[in-house]
Order: sequence, then structure tokens, then C-alpha cells
Amino acid sequence: MFIIGITGSIGSGKSTAARILADIANIPVVDADSIARELVEPGKQALASIVETFGDEMILKDGTLNRKKLGDLIFTDIVARRKLNSIMFPLIHKRAVEHFNTYTQAGNQYVVYDAPLLFESGADDLVDCIVLVYIPHGDQIKRICNRNNLTWEEATARVDAQPSGDEFLGKEDYLIRNTGNFTLLNMMVDGLWKNIQEKKNALGNSK
Repeated sequence: MFIIGITGSIGSGKSTAARILADIANIPVVDADSIARELVEPGKQALASIVETFGDEMILKDGTLNRKKLGDLIFTDIVARRKLNSIMFPLIHKRAVEHFNTYTQAGNQYVVYDAPLLFESGADDLVDCIVLVYIPHGDQIKRICNRNNLTWEEATARVDAQPSGDEFLGKEDYLIRNTGNFTLLNMMVDGLWKNIQEKKNALGNSK
């Protein structure tokens, strides 16, 4: 199994790139955000830990997570964000490994791991290569404003609450500068897939 880690800051187009790669290569995607949403469903350990840490106000009347209240907190309070990460990162890591093992047993040769906090969570140790999807800060904020219907100030707070792509430049195996349109992104991901296959084959031949 060759695990392709795709990461990037919020609004970079990371998940779009992951979906394009999965479609081009016909390979499965393990999505860290989807895992996180699953882990905070009613009755799950992560939700209980969040309530214990941040209080009953994090639960809506129907028993589900109050995502807006939690989001407002962690995007403005670095201590709260670190506490949340300490709850979520180990659980996401464990579930991701379970998915990787399932795909390995099913005979898949490749899998994409779509993880926005790949480096911060230590999940870069799980993957065989890292793809960083990068976008300049100003373009990033514009995309968040349009996508999430936020003000410039609200979008800036969300962007600045995470490490910028600049902090990870040079740590990646492959860099995608996502400053163009969807067609250009498709072309770049297609080229990326060819390069990854060559790398995997070279690694295989060196063993």
C-alpha cells in the first residue's frame, strides 16, 4: 500500500485536488474531516470528551454537537484549539490506520489521505509521500468568504487560526500551486499522478 497524503490550509483546494486524484487514478480516499465528523456523533467518545472539556453548551437540544459554538471558540482561543486537537488527533489517527488496513486487505495499491492538519497531527509519518496544495493568503481569504458566506474578518480569523501553507513549504514531496481554475488544477493533478506512479515504481525496484 502506497499512501498519498494531501494537505493544505483551509480554502486551498486540498479536498478538490484529492477528489480529482481519486477519480483519475480510481483509488480510494480516506478523509480526515469525515472521520472527525463521524467521531463526534451522539454516543461517541469524542463528543463526550468535548462536552467534558468545554461544557454542556457544546451540545444542541437534539444531542448533536453545536459545531458553530465550538468553531467560534476554537478559532479565537488557541488554548481551546489545542485541547480539542488533543482529543481529536489520536482518535482520527487510529481510525485512519483502520481504513488503511482495510484497503490494504482489499488489495488496493494506493490510497489518498486527505488531511488538512497532516503535519500538526503527526500524520505525516503515516504517508509515503506528501502533496501540499498551496494558495496565497489573500486568495485563500477570498475563497473562504465566497464558500462559507463569511465577512472578510470572519474568514481571516479562520485562516489565521491555522498554520499557513508558507510554514510547510519545503516539507512536501510535491507542490501544487492552486492559483488557477479547475481545468488547470485537473492538469496539475494528472501530472502529479504520473510522478507518484514513477516514484512508487522506483521505490519498488530499489527494494
